[in-house]
Amino acid sequence: MASGVRPGDAPDGNPLRAESPKQVLSWDERPPEILATPDAGESANRSKIVVAVDDDPDNVEIIGKIARFAGYTFIGISNGAECVSLAMRMAPRLILLDVQMPGIDGYETCRLLRNNPNLAHIPIAFLTARKTGEDVTRSMRVGGNDFVIKPFDAAKLCERINFWVNRRISLRSKRR
Repeated sequence: MASGVRPGDAPDGNPLRAESPKQVLSWDERPPEILATPDAGESANRSKIVVAVDDDPDNVEIIGKIARFAGYTFIGISNGAECVSLAMRMAPRLILLDVQMPGIDGYETCRLLRNNPNLAHIPIAFLTARKTGEDVTRSMRVGGNDFVIKPFDAAKLCERINFWVNRRISLRSKRR
């Protein structure tokens, strides 16, 4: 098996051509150009950690394929408490956060992250099946930066991941 290719991926490692036991994303025969080949800065991206918090392991697996293909180090976890603990230890570049989870839900997890001055700068994108205007408003009110509705398009999610990872870098550069 080629380096970086995971079980279920297409032979070239492209998660858009992979077969999934749970069709969460829209899989195209030909991937969009932004995902056709790994980013030229892939090795530099490996030090950039993207975290997904979702209690559905299938969603975590699919999000992980997209993040890894884009060249990021990916960590998938299943609950809010673990997310806060991990963020304090590793300071990820982006947190993708489900709303509906057992224990601490996504809204409370976001609040906890935003109330910690060492973590408040980390972009948080809610990734959820909830899609009412009230859900979007509540997500932004607790400190979310973005709102992506499931099922999501893999290419669009990859664009959002790249945007927020690079946005954080831009914000930190301006503070110096």
